[in-house]
Amino acid sequence: MLEHCRVFLTQTRRRLSRSQQEQLFQRAATTGIATESRSRDREGVVGAPAPRRPRLVSGVVLLLPMVVVLGAIHLGADESVAGLAPENVAVVINANSQASMAVANEFIRLRDIPAMRVVYLDLPDASDPQVIDVDVFRRDILTPVLTTLAQRGVIDRIDCVAYSAGIPYAVRLRADVGEAKLAKTATLIGSTNGLTYLHELVQTRDLRYLNPRINGYACRPTRSEPKAAALTEDQRTALGRADRLMDSEKWAEADDVLTDLLNSTTHRGSVQYRLASCLTQLGRREEATILLKLAVRNGWTDANTMAADPRLEPLRSRPGYRAILVDLGRAAWRGGPVRPTLGFSSRRPWNPDRTRTRTGKGQRYMLSVMLAVVGERGNSVSEAITCLRRSAAADGSKPTGTVYYMVNNDIRSKVRQWGFDAAIDDLHTLGVQARRLRGVLPRQRADVAGLMAGSASFDWPGTRSGILPGAICEHLTSTGGVMRSGGSQTPLSVFIRHGAAGASGAVTEPYAIAAKFPSPFIHSHYARGSTLAEAFYQSVLSPYQLLIVGDPLCRPWATIPRVTVNGFAAGAVLTSPTPIAPAATEAVSRYELYVDGRWIADCPEGETVMLPVDRLPEGRHELSVVAVADHALETRGRRVTPFYVHRGEYALEVEFEGDQPVTLGEPITLRASAPGVDRIAFSHNGRVLGSISGSRGQVRIDSALIGAGRVRIESTAYVSADAEQPVVLGRPIDVTISSQE
Repeated sequence: MLEHCRVFLTQTRRRLSRSQQEQLFQRAATTGIATESRSRDREGVVGAPAPRRPRLVSGVVLLLPMVVVLGAIHLGADESVAGLAPENVAVVINANSQASMAVANEFIRLRDIPAMRVVYLDLPDASDPQVIDVDVFRRDILTPVLTTLAQRGVIDRIDCVAYSAGIPYAVRLRADVGEAKLAKTATLIGSTNGLTYLHELVQTRDLRYLNPRINGYACRPTRSEPKAAALTEDQRTALGRADRLMDSEKWAEADDVLTDLLNSTTHRGSVQYRLASCLTQLGRREEATILLKLAVRNGWTDANTMAADPRLEPLRSRPGYRAILVDLGRAAWRGGPVRPTLGFSSRRPWNPDRTRTRTGKGQRYMLSVMLAVVGERGNSVSEAITCLRRSAAADGSKPTGTVYYMVNNDIRSKVRQWGFDAAIDDLHTLGVQARRLRGVLPRQRADVAGLMAGSASFDWPGTRSGILPGAICEHLTSTGGVMRSGGSQTPLSVFIRHGAAGASGAVTEPYAIAAKFPSPFIHSHYARGSTLAEAFYQSVLSPYQLLIVGDPLCRPWATIPRVTVNGFAAGAVLTSPTPIAPAATEAVSRYELYVDGRWIADCPEGETVMLPVDRLPEGRHELSVVAVADHALETRGRRVTPFYVHRGEYALEVEFEGDQPVTLGEPITLRASAPGVDRIAFSHNGRVLGSISGSRGQVRIDSALIGAGRVRIESTAYVSADAEQPVVLGRPIDVTISSQE
């Protein structure tokens, strides 16, 4: 299955046309489901995985229309697709967890996540946050999610996987590592979202996912110092001789060669590193420590090699050794101004220098966050939902608060102080207030629009400060992302509880390596209009240990294009193919058109696309038009418009019976009628929850299968009991299900 998924995600995407993909996916997907929308605060409808896939919820049937558009403007494999919209986010839910369903229901409603982007998994229901083995992660989570999205034909449009509560938050990596000798800093616990981001390497057990500089999307500063001159042929020969002497443990002879070589080169960190190893073995540890420091300052940035090098073992207990690790993290970012903020694309291979390549080389990633971690050191369901609501409301709000950078003598603060002044200056050029403050946290500040702290433990309520909606707040802490009991330091969930849109922390001891945590420029990317997920991953070089929790789509500083569709009114009744002419308030590069969550066409600015009404079932549908801004960030604006297809052949009427709200666990009763059909099905989040045999009748649905929240139930009718394509879609039924708490 792993190989099948890899081939599907590469060969199919590169070699098949959109129509050919439709044919491949026709068996995996069934037919149409309609939704209704109002823009951002609509009550959303979602989908679920196709049936008969391993580790997916049994009995799940995804109802998807097969739309084929003649003359559609296809997006080629070489074209840029970046930025985030609801169509680019997949939501993963544990079908056995009420907390998972409740959190996901609210996120889907707030963000209008389309049906085809929601995947239910059959995972154990655990009240406490879980850590699982990497083989289990691949088998039960990563592979089923990516395979399901590929089968539906939407993987090319997914840039972010958002895990709801009830999904294991961390992964043990011992099965992948085996007997391999790793750097001390490459500890064997990773975060679920970090390993999802590095999915290509994780799927193939490629241990490069532990590399401290693996993230090609991360925004490294440009180098301001000149590079050291290349070694001459004689110098390369001498270096090779020194390596052979060291392999033979001829330390004194190697010392002579390396000392001569160092005297003939400038700023050669690799030579200084080798000489430090020799001096350590010769017992000259003070000199060795000094040389290691110089090596880091002169270009040596390989933390993994240094931490695993047995020749340096005698130095590890010395007080200066930990400071050298800090310098290594700082060196990873040392240089001039950061490179430009870019919109993310999962389809693009990213080079180490952060360029987007058309050659197929480079590494592909997938943004990923946890919407919430519930239980023990995590948040409650109500806290998670409040966070998501505040975050959605913050979009485009241009907060007038201040981003605070905390300065103190804690190593957790000192490891990132190198970039504070540059980041503050950059924020000021964007019109965003930013300040350095001395202390653990800002005190009596009601305007916290962002926070970069560095302290193992703190008392946020005691500060009497207030976090503004949309803020990213985090602290570089060894167990800030440990969400089970036993974590001795303040968890990231405290920031979520008190108003942050997103926070992060390590799921294991990461050591004070700056590359493993957000750089000070995370707030610069955010202030330029990046989504929360894009801001995080542009600022972390080594994300495999970093747990990121919050709303991936939050973008308080974005200038969001406002979309109109000329001549296309909400509720329009259509009988034949209809021209769609989108427009926007901002300069855009193109528009993307979706019907009921399925992509149908890309439309350049000023052009028109035909809506294929003749290929849709009768009843209610929705058209989503996404405008992609014409700049490097490719900010997306969106308009969702319901419409009807009417040919006079079929009609489906649905009514809710009883009172609302419905208490979780009580049945939901629906009555339906559709003359001329043999079956009527009812679904939520794409899962069929019940059906009526015949053209009319009543169905009772267990509300516990849906979960708490404001949800929408869809109905579809079929001319025969075994038909896959519906002939008519009914009116969505909005239901409020109240928690038993």
